[in-house]
Amino acid sequence: MSLDSMGCFVMNFLPRAAHAYILIVILVFSPIVPSHGVELGVFGDVSFVTNDDSDDASSFVLGGLDLYGAQNITDNTMAFIEVVFEEDGNSFVVDVERLWIKRSFSNAFQLGAGRFHAPLGYWNRNFHHGVLIQDTPSRPAFLDFEDGDSATLPLHMVGLMATGEIGTALSYELGVANSTAVKTSRPIDEREILIANTNDTTDDKSFFGRMTYDISRIPLQLGLFAMSNKLHDHDGGTVAKGGDIATTSVFGLDLRFEKNAFDALAEYYYYDNQDETGGIAGDDGDADAFYIQLGYRFTEYWKLIYRYEDLSIDDNDSYFNVLGSESYSGNVAALRFDVDETNAITLEVNKKSFDISDDVTEVTLNWAFMMF
Repeated sequence: MSLDSMGCFVMNFLPRAAHAYILIVILVFSPIVPSHGVELGVFGDVSFVTNDDSDDASSFVLGGLDLYGAQNITDNTMAFIEVVFEEDGNSFVVDVERLWIKRSFSNAFQLGAGRFHAPLGYWNRNFHHGVLIQDTPSRPAFLDFEDGDSATLPLHMVGLMATGEIGTALSYELGVANSTAVKTSRPIDEREILIANTNDTTDDKSFFGRMTYDISRIPLQLGLFAMSNKLHDHDGGTVAKGGDIATTSVFGLDLRFEKNAFDALAEYYYYDNQDETGGIAGDDGDADAFYIQLGYRFTEYWKLIYRYEDLSIDDNDSYFNVLGSESYSGNVAALRFDVDETNAITLEVNKKSFDISDDVTEVTLNWAFMMF
């Protein structure tokens, strides 16, 4: 029985709510005979997680199931889609994380439209939703994705993205996108930064930019990035529906160094938040966030990683008040064993110290893999 036939057979016996899941799998894995080759891939991971919070039981945890496909649909036009099945409580939801089409006019200019990872720093542009491609199971907490508990930035964007290379060392990424919002009627621990996929709440747009310079003789990559974004009230819980909460400008820099067995990765973010609620949600404020991650591969298979991360927030900052964020510092140590290029097992110890909440130490044993 072919995969298409099997899908139809199974769907007859499944509730309608499950049909979307089956259709995505069929579309991704069905045989395709295009004029250009299709790159397909699957990322997944499974963890055992325990921490010193008495309210949390030690648990086996399924990570996101990441399906992606890329194809050059013509000689100079490429399309990409990434769909992730991710945990939501004890069930799974389907998120379209990336969906774009891009046309290349020259090495100096390519233009794309759709949903992208925002060009903010090295981590967000290079480590996407597959845990295997990053050294640690966890991300720096302040760089959590929009629906994460510690998210502080819109790390995806829906709009236009221009990219290009200037000479052999300099490259750029420029984006204009829909604005962001938050449902302030929700309890503060359930709020998330909303990316407008199909319907922007206002005519305000977000702007992103990043430039990178490669110094191959060191070897070192340096990046400078910026963002201007206005956060709106999605449902009128704090101010009028669609009303402005805060205007945020972010400026930062990143660096990546890798030589022989040693590598280093660091990023710094400066947030300048302007209150737009007239003091209802808080005041103007600013914040600093950064991380430094060091890695040393002492054999072909084993690697040690250490990361320090920090977020410092002004008191009564309206932007962070609405998101429910607080200052913290964190120390992360990990030991990674690369079984081969398709899967790796990592032991991570992650200790966070918060200004308000109780400190937490979490231990994770993660097995990440990829297919195709």
